[in-house]
Amino acid sequence: MKETIRDLLLYLLVFYLVVSIFSGITLPVNLAYVLASLFVLSLAMMMAKPLLSFLTVKVNFLTLFLVGGILIFGATFLLESLMPGFVIEAATFEGFTLGSIVVNGFDMIPLVTMACVAVSGSLICSIFNELD
Repeated sequence: MKETIRDLLLYLLVFYLVVSIFSGITLPVNLAYVLASLFVLSLAMMMAKPLLSFLTVKVNFLTLFLVGGILIFGATFLLESLMPGFVIEAATFEGFTLGSIVVNGFDMIPLVTMACVAVSGSLICSIFNELD
């Protein structure tokens, strides 16, 4: 029980940071809706381990990352269509220059924004799970 609450609070914090990084995602104004949105994303990541165990797949970094990414992508799609105030819109990546490395700016459609949130959130949560 203690580990479940710890994982839930950790995933809530991770998804708050991930969602705040991407400019294409707008969280609801109401605090209850914000907490419910973050809870749904955290619950999607927490369902990855039992799903992998049910499918008799060994839980390691790669499997947790892949299944968690798929579940989070589905959760963001459901949140965007069902949660009032949770909006995913096109975002613009401004680009950057690092010495001789130049990354040009580009526009991200909403599906790419959802995929980036799913991949980054799942990656961070899987790393925390492996370090635990």
